[in-house]
Amino acid sequence: MSYEPSLEEYIHQLARDPKPSVRQNAAFILGRWRDLRVVPPLITAVQDEDPGVRMRAVEALGVWKHMPETVQAVIPALGDADEAVRSQAARSLGLMQDVDAVPALLEALNDTSVAVRAKTAEALGILAQPAAIMALLRALIEDDDSGVRYFAQESLVQIGGAAVRESVSDAIQQYYDEPGILIDLISVLAKLRDSRNIEVLRPLLAHPDEDVKAMAQWAITEHSH
Repeated sequence: MSYEPSLEEYIHQLARDPKPSVRQNAAFILGRWRDLRVVPPLITAVQDEDPGVRMRAVEALGVWKHMPETVQAVIPALGDADEAVRSQAARSLGLMQDVDAVPALLEALNDTSVAVRAKTAEALGILAQPAAIMALLRALIEDDDSGVRYFAQESLVQIGGAAVRESVSDAIQQYYDEPGILIDLISVLAKLRDSRNIEVLRPLLAHPDEDVKAMAQWAITEHSH
């Protein structure tokens, strides 16, 4: 029969063991424990010298929702030197479902890392705050990475409502001559499933680009179902 360390032993390993691999494992295991005693050592581990430990600590804290102290510990990790830590911080902040993270996440949408920007766009959709609409719309239009644009699109749909519809409608007018952008914007309206979108989509049936016309027709059909 194998020996399994106790909660206290894992906490000790996370705080004291000289081997990064042991500390990483301890953070991972503590993340599966729903015991408030794990929170302080995990918060401390967010500052560990090893990026793997920091990433595991940030990941573990993501399960603790609606706790200001855990959110405030993870937000600074969006500025970590390590890409994996920043990416995990964005994911965890989405899972924590605390709107206090929104301003920091909006800044992280400009991160140099594609992975960080994608996870940030996804997290903003989970938080579903109207304050993120324009930043997500900008990411959908301007980001060079298709994955980031996909998550920005999906997050706009998750936020939904009149503000998204109006912002996307305005962008359609502004980018009428850019088919690639138009297609992504049309897709948002199609997924919002609001009959008022048909008024915006119908003029696009006369667009000179065949792909835009086809996308507009598909979106109108979606609203008809």
